[in-house]
Amino acid sequence: MVRGKHFINGIDDLTGRLLLALLANDESLRLIPETKVPYRRPPAQERKVIIISAGGSGHEPAHAGYVGHRMLDVAVAGNILASSSAPQILSAIQAIEAPLGALLVVKNYTGDKLNFGLAAEKAKAQGRQIQVVLVDDDVSIMGNVLVGRRGLAGVVFVHKIAGAAASSGCNMPQREEQERLAADVVEYSMDIHNEPGAETCRVMSIQDTGAKLIDILLPGGVQGSRFQGGAVAVMINNLGGLSLLELQVIADEILQQLSDRVVAISRVFIGTPVTALDGPGVSVTLLKLDDELQTFLDAPTAVNAWPKTSAA
Repeated sequence: MVRGKHFINGIDDLTGRLLLALLANDESLRLIPETKVPYRRPPAQERKVIIISAGGSGHEPAHAGYVGHRMLDVAVAGNILASSSAPQILSAIQAIEAPLGALLVVKNYTGDKLNFGLAAEKAKAQGRQIQVVLVDDDVSIMGNVLVGRRGLAGVVFVHKIAGAAASSGCNMPQREEQERLAADVVEYSMDIHNEPGAETCRVMSIQDTGAKLIDILLPGGVQGSRFQGGAVAVMINNLGGLSLLELQVIADEILQQLSDRVVAISRVFIGTPVTALDGPGVSVTLLKLDDELQTFLDAPTAVNAWPKTSAA
């Protein structure tokens, strides 16, 4: 099928139908249709910290696709590429009783921060215990003290580790914290909402493209960085428009170059965990592991959308 053609020719309630299909595939899930909040039905007597995340639709399987055992307990599906509203997020917080509290996982975007903040304050006023963790894994925006770095595919690592930690009995954390491109042009450091990137240049060889991506991730090299020594998890994320063949070739090139730079790769995730509709692009995420994080990352989950790992 030629790019640009779609089976969907209208926009009536795309998000609602997406959620209904998700429920049809997992009988453990429930839905609050008015606020587009999918949640997992907790087993009787379960007592744990509740993990909640939200965001606009168009990034599937994020975030609704990660609701399930040992990952998210509740998600919110906003409109296409739009932040979930404060009333939606408050509905998510109220969806499940949380005597041990709720942890809100928020990507660093202005709308997300504003709406999560409003909902969190209302929930606290109702006597609920709420903590917020902000995900800002975008290395292309450095030194911007006004808005900070954006949240990208690294949020899925947070979903997995926080969900596994909560299921193992861990308590709440105690600290807060465009135009189309020409066919021969590639753009670096875009986000997941099709905003302009930090740089455009001519399409290069796969080797040079891989090297440039790693230079952006590790601008000073591995030596002296947080990734020197110790185990590292690598996520190579298809933004939605790459063929499986192209994704695997890009992944192989990036993994080879990371290994050549003496990055100790311990876990590899290749797939489509966070999309930008059918964006023809790729993102690379590095996570420094310790024994505890690796245990939570490896913990089994019933969530089908969680990408299968390979131990390097």
